[in-house]
Amino acid sequence: MPKIAAIEGRIAEMQKATVTAEDRCTAITRELADFRGPSGADVSAALLAGHSATTAAVAGPSKEALETERASLREGIRDLTNQVENARRDIFNIRGSAHLKLNPICEPLAEELMVEAREAAGRIIAVYASLEAIAWTTKFGWHKTSGIKDVVFAMMTGAAVAPFQREIAVPVEISAALQALDGKGAALPASFRATISMT
Repeated sequence: MPKIAAIEGRIAEMQKATVTAEDRCTAITRELADFRGPSGADVSAALLAGHSATTAAVAGPSKEALETERASLREGIRDLTNQVENARRDIFNIRGSAHLKLNPICEPLAEELMVEAREAAGRIIAVYASLEAIAWTTKFGWHKTSGIKDVVFAMMTGAAVAPFQREIAVPVEISAALQALDGKGAALPASFRATISMT
């Protein structure tokens, strides 16, 4: 977006100006720490420029002038920081407006996808109930159900893709196939479940 690019360019300029001001503040702080009055070079330059000895004696920056300069720079830094924040807010608002314009296009598509997600969740829940029923009846495949149970629980709670069910019905065709094992011999005791508990 050209408008965002222009704002980002302005932000970069303001950040560069802030760094320059901060560097000068740091330099002033060092100068104040070492301040001993006008330097010999400043005094001699003033004398050579034709100033009187009295004027030359106070040539160069004064402590008060340095402190005033630093205070002004700090005010400028604060203002630049506020301007950067405002510019970033402008970018956020521009992007927000653009996203709002996409809502009429994306909302129906998202709803279609959520319908698909709910249908897929229903299939996974039915598969889980089937595997659990098989495991209960045949004592086979317990290791296959634990990971799927976690997924099913997540879909019915945190993700809320499917409504929570305390008891999940075992699909009729699976239940019928398992009940057909009844009476196949004493060595194969069958334990049938019509529902699988999620609690």
